[in-house]
Amino acid sequence: MTNSTFRRFLLGCALLAGCAAPGIAFCQSRIGLTAYADCTFSDGLMAVQTDPLPEGITSRPVETDDGIRHIDLRDGLRIMFAYPLTDFYANVKAERLPAEKFDALKKDLMANFDHMAHGNTINASVQSPMNGFEVHGLDREKLEGGVLGIYLLFRESDSTVRQ
Repeated sequence: MTNSTFRRFLLGCALLAGCAAPGIAFCQSRIGLTAYADCTFSDGLMAVQTDPLPEGITSRPVETDDGIRHIDLRDGLRIMFAYPLTDFYANVKAERLPAEKFDALKKDLMANFDHMAHGNTINASVQSPMNGFEVHGLDREKLEGGVLGIYLLFRESDSTVRQ
């Protein structure tokens, strides 16, 4: 697994974001989020597990240098990607934030991103904006906690974030 492979994966998902996933019956609010669930790649990478935001969950905590913040959620999906007969390759969280709180929640998510960037990280050269998304990314020099790279994609037009 290389950082350039992961960046190609990220670009592919960004291209699909916002498209309806044909044949998948989700509520209207999930249409833009389900595009990931139908995502496949020429090298065999594909979505192998999709989990909706559990009923009753309306926020999630994130750690920042200044303490825990809570990110309010309107909707969300977790999509796990893998190559055939291998362990998971990527864990994508596609979330819809309350539009009226988007800017404040984005600041909290960026504070969490900065908190995770301490230590074992190298700079990632990420082109932003990319297909309508504001993109922030970091790569680690070595695998830590099962994570090699972390990317945040914000799209204000539909109050969504992908991580």
